[in-house]
Amino acid sequence: IVPGDPSLSRVIEAVEYANPELQMPPSGQLPDEAIADLRRWIANGALDPRLESAKSHDTSPKHLTLADSQKHWAYRPIERPHVSTDASNCTNSPIDTFVVAKQMADLPDLGNVSTNSQSPTLAARDVLLRRLTFDLHGLPPTPTELRDFGNDVRPDYYERAVDRLLASPRFGERMARRWLDVARYAESLTLRGFVLPDAWRYRDYCIDVFNSDRPLDQFIAEQVAGDQMTSDDVHARQQQLVAVSFLLMGNTNLEDQDKQQLEMDVIDEQLDTLSRAFLAQTIGCARCHDHKFDPIPTRDYYALAGILKASTVLEHANVSKWISRPLPLPSDEEAVYADLENRINSIDERIKLLESRLEPSPKAAIAVSELPGIVVDDSQASTVGEWQKSDHVKPFIGEGYLHDQHREPGAKSVTFAPQQIPPGAYEVRLAYTAGANRATNVLVRVFSADGESTLRVNQRKPGDSGGQWTSLGRYRFEANGQAYVMVANDDADGHVIVDAVQFLPLTAADALADSSVTSESAQRDTSRDRD
Repeated sequence: IVPGDPSLSRVIEAVEYANPELQMPPSGQLPDEAIADLRRWIANGALDPRLESAKSHDTSPKHLTLADSQKHWAYRPIERPHVSTDASNCTNSPIDTFVVAKQMADLPDLGNVSTNSQSPTLAARDVLLRRLTFDLHGLPPTPTELRDFGNDVRPDYYERAVDRLLASPRFGERMARRWLDVARYAESLTLRGFVLPDAWRYRDYCIDVFNSDRPLDQFIAEQVAGDQMTSDDVHARQQQLVAVSFLLMGNTNLEDQDKQQLEMDVIDEQLDTLSRAFLAQTIGCARCHDHKFDPIPTRDYYALAGILKASTVLEHANVSKWISRPLPLPSDEEAVYADLENRINSIDERIKLLESRLEPSPKAAIAVSELPGIVVDDSQASTVGEWQKSDHVKPFIGEGYLHDQHREPGAKSVTFAPQQIPPGAYEVRLAYTAGANRATNVLVRVFSADGESTLRVNQRKPGDSGGQWTSLGRYRFEANGQAYVMVANDDADGHVIVDAVQFLPLTAADALADSSVTSESAQRDTSRDRD
């Protein structure tokens, strides 16, 4: 039972037979009148009817009414106080009256100002200017400013100094800093250092507001609803849109995968900032319950939340992000921008068209099982000497390739021998990745039924048709005869690369056509051939 809320009480779910797996009583459903009585009892607080307190129990929400709240000083209308003129001979403004009163209260003799030898005096000019400059600019005055202020003999020297400080851009920067703290201004979020690239626009907007002495009501309206405002002036319209950044500055967990929860967290943060900034009041507690000592019921909180929920703030993805919109430009700049955008779109379409005509990029690794014929990978070959395994240059066959590290020439070799090869004619091909640091004279020996053939392969050139396979020629192989390829680094003038050897079966016609065809990068070394 949830006292006060029948819809959340499981007993109501059970007696109404709403859930086939939870039905009470099991012998049959209660009459509608009995269920209605039970609902009414829970709605009234589910009190024990035998207790006297149940007869007079008040189930109405408990929160401070508006009438009661107005008795507290914080919720009373602001009234101009009566200012005493007892010390008027020492004051230039009503504020001075309070300052003098405080000073007089701190003096040992609380008598009349005119008879008190310790009566307050005006601050020295250098002290006065330092106070003014720190208050209005946040920085000390320069030596030149102090000298000029001290030597100014005009009767309105003080007013002139104030006007000068107010007219400086430093005044807007000083005042905007305080407001930016209220607006929780930052140029990044805690999450992954997520940067807000245009946050500076809101900062500059606030500085301009103070320097231009914009009315407070306009300042508030632009920050809360600037996107709903209009203006014929382009600069004013830009500032209205930038001002709404006030609602977006919160440090929210955009990575939250519960996007409904995320949206309500954003709204809660917005409401908290709005109330603190413009009402000097926190209302966040009303997200869960009525305020006990403030006139903020939960229904008012969600009424405000409903207004903000009507606005689309986030663009959801795995990590959600704020929605960006372009700022309006003057008509001549808008035309130039539109022309550039059209040209960029046209170029993008051209690039896509050209890319569609390109050959697909080769895969980084090619599986042996995807290749025709009999393929012996470097991982299946036998090696002599120390060879380095690598997968740096792509593509390659299998899981990588071997290279001799360009060391110990004549001491290293790799032999590729198929476990079984049917008798017949085959084209034999060597796989490697070409490169500028490769050897131009890699020694390759092919052992077949025709004897031993020796070739030199230039591995700085790519293989046939710019690929990774280089033909070593066509050869006959017999049952139980020699059938293997040996690659060595004898006299190599660069790195020797070995990846795989392929034996491609040929038709009889192919075999008779030319039994000595080799790739341009593989030249037969007849001086070393032997039968």
